Amino acid sequence: MRRLLAIAGLMYALAPGLVMAQQDSSAEFAGYQLNVAIDPASNLLEVDATVQLPPELAGEQVEFLLTNAVEITAAEPAVEPVSAAGAAGFSGINGTSVDLTERGNVQRYSLRVPDDATLSLSYRGTVNFALGGQKEQYTRGFQSTAGIIGDEGIYLAGSSLWYPYFSNDLVTFGLMSNVPEGWHLISQGNG
Repeated sequence: MRRLLAIAGLMYALAPGLVMAQQDSSAEFAGYQLNVAIDPASNLLEVDATVQLPPELAGEQVEFLLTNAVEITAAEPAVEPVSAAGAAGFSGINGTSVDLTERGNVQRYSLRVPDDATLSLSYRGTVNFALGGQKEQYTRGFQSTAGIIGDEGIYLAGSSLWYPYFSNDLVTFGLMSNVPEGWHLISQGNG
């Protein structure tokens, strides 16, 4: 049986947003590098992420969101958890993290951007958000999930906040991941 690993809406999802303190609205992200390990049997997600922030943010205090289904195991520079109260997440044509945010499944973090404007994070946890129905019922309705990792398949939508989410700005990204034998990885982009 063929299995599917989908990392959906990443280009848009990495563009989704929390406010960056004192950020010039013209600042753009240079990009993300995500090295992802996934174990469907245990619902485990492990990520080593490098985020290149705009150089003009060096020295500034910024915040980002990450699902509370994961725990940060290493960070350079150090990040501090702050209250997630008032965190809005994002909404767009490809999904929304608002439901996840309203259910309290997010954590907000703060950091001072270093001179090289690079954030390196390692984090891990289980991603298994339940299937939910649409708010309106349709004759041929369907269920959706922000993210799930399991033997039946893997789906990581931007709305699961499985990557550090800073703002609605579009970004570039590189993605490396293991793919269990017999599975296929689908994401947008070249490669």
